[in-house]
Amino acid sequence: MENETDNTGSTSSLQVGMSSSSDPTVPDRILHGYSALLSPPAVTSTLLRETLQAYPELLSDAADALGCALAGIQPGEEARHNVLQVVTLLEACRRLGVDNALLEHARAVGSAATQLRVRTQASAQAEKRRARRPRPSGALQPVPWAQGEPFPSLRECRAWLEHRFPQETVTMVVKPVETRDGKDAPFEQSVPRYVYRGESGAFPTTLSSLDRVVADTRISVASIEDIVRTTIALRRDLHAAHGLPPLLAEGFLQHYGMPTRDFDVTASIDVACSFGGDLAVGEIGALCAMSTDRLDQNMRLVDLRDHPTAERPKRQQAFVITDPEREHRDLKNPDTITTCGIHWARFVMTELDLEAFRPDPWLLDAHSDRAAGLIQTLIDSYEQIDDDAAEWIAGRLQPAPFVFITLSKPDDAEGVPLDWVSADEAGIPYDEIDSRARNREYWSRRFPRPVQRQLPPELLSSPQEIAPSPGTVLQVMSRRGLEEIGLLKPPERT
Repeated sequence: MENETDNTGSTSSLQVGMSSSSDPTVPDRILHGYSALLSPPAVTSTLLRETLQAYPELLSDAADALGCALAGIQPGEEARHNVLQVVTLLEACRRLGVDNALLEHARAVGSAATQLRVRTQASAQAEKRRARRPRPSGALQPVPWAQGEPFPSLRECRAWLEHRFPQETVTMVVKPVETRDGKDAPFEQSVPRYVYRGESGAFPTTLSSLDRVVADTRISVASIEDIVRTTIALRRDLHAAHGLPPLLAEGFLQHYGMPTRDFDVTASIDVACSFGGDLAVGEIGALCAMSTDRLDQNMRLVDLRDHPTAERPKRQQAFVITDPEREHRDLKNPDTITTCGIHWARFVMTELDLEAFRPDPWLLDAHSDRAAGLIQTLIDSYEQIDDDAAEWIAGRLQPAPFVFITLSKPDDAEGVPLDWVSADEAGIPYDEIDSRARNREYWSRRFPRPVQRQLPPELLSSPQEIAPSPGTVLQVMSRRGLEEIGLLKPPERT
């Protein structure tokens, strides 16, 4: 008999494999249980509970019996993926219980869908952006900040950078991020020997985002003041609510798009190439390597990779460098290049580079990042600002809509246990353009702010009085809501 595949999850091929199993140690009930879960392939909570009630052996099955059951299944590639999903889900059920396992399963599916959506949309936008750019013409002029002529491709520039300034970790004495009256002594830490930066253009200067916004004549003084005040308020709240030292709080704000005196760098050459490769064929970009030893002597190096709720900095292997003394304000200034050990190189983008070094949009996605969601929620709690300032911030902070979902087992007798997840993880449709427009209008004085909703009773009631089903979405993302469930400390009264 030939295996037949249909749109119900390749059930026919699975049944052939199951019926051919001759190992008497594998209970038929276990195989029937797997068959039930694999058709249809989308495992719903109802299907899972009904199957586990009918085939409780699936949760008590010994490892050897599980292995024998899988050995008897010979599906096609699509069905094999379904088998692995079911096995993973059952292992989670044994470990976490059915309700929490289903939440974990939904989050994994949501995360994969988010990555696909982000990459698809951003790739299309990048192609349109490149098509609109004019092709450079004429001979390339030498620049004082780069070494020699441009490399003929990004590929060759990357190879030179990796050979000359390799990605490796060293132990060195570094300055602490948090200082109390200068009394904190330097300490040993493992750090990259070099950090890297990529730029999609051969810009004559590399100034901090704060210096750029202050010098932008298209933005009014009133708007600049509102932008800066918002940054200061965020830094204060991140320090007060989460104990982040000022330098670390400012580093995260720089990473997510607020204007600071910091510069973004990375421990990964490939991440630098992703940022530097957002170019059309024939355009000029730049990469650089910086000695962390020299940077720590003359500036400050801040590691953003270890915070538990900041996912995007981990993806980017992100650091920031800053100079509290404001002596090194331009990374292409000859004195800064010499003093801080910075090595710049230019390259020409080629057709092959476009395929090999397409910018990875997932590196930039903040929609799945709790720290980005907290920053957006904090700005929501501030007073409204000038419309140009609101538009500027909304254009640079990627929207990060988050919600609460209820969990299965109460861990607090005073309230309902909740988790804080992205909208995608909760199954809520998300559109970046609409969300940016919402943020601009909510933050701007030009638009009336809607009446703030009260917290739902679920947040304030005893779980003995109500029984919300696990996974219930509570679309309350306010400062008060975060304070009520302990994710944010209330501001100190002065």
